[in-house]
Amino acid sequence: MLHSAKSEIKILSPCIEILHDELIKIITEKTELSFKMICRPKDDKGANRKGIDLLNKHTKGNCKSNWKIQPRMVIVDKHEVLISSSDLDRNGLIDQYNAGIWTRDKETVDEAIKFFENIWTVSNDKTQSKEVKRS
Repeated sequence: MLHSAKSEIKILSPCIEILHDELIKIITEKTELSFKMICRPKDDKGANRKGIDLLNKHTKGNCKSNWKIQPRMVIVDKHEVLISSSDLDRNGLIDQYNAGIWTRDKETVDEAIKFFENIWTVSNDKTQSKEVKRS
């Protein structure tokens, strides 16, 4: 799905661990590709600080943070979306049983894009948060 992207990738996930190298490779090879990611701040205990820093560097800062995010979504080219219970880390993708749905249904993709953009608007421009984590 990520390799098929022609114009944009949007990722919403509390954490991202094992995909950052692959995403950087895609972003580097496809320089015309727009990339946005929202994850939890780097001071979250599950955060991959190195991966977030590298993605921020390669996307010129197009990674934002938000303590409140829970959903996991990957949107590619405004044509397809993966909505899943799986974090983008080893546990979620390999070690646990998770479920999700991948679709090209236009209405579902459009709603996912609206959802992502709403969270993008209210998220911090920096992945290092000074906001207070709510329990």
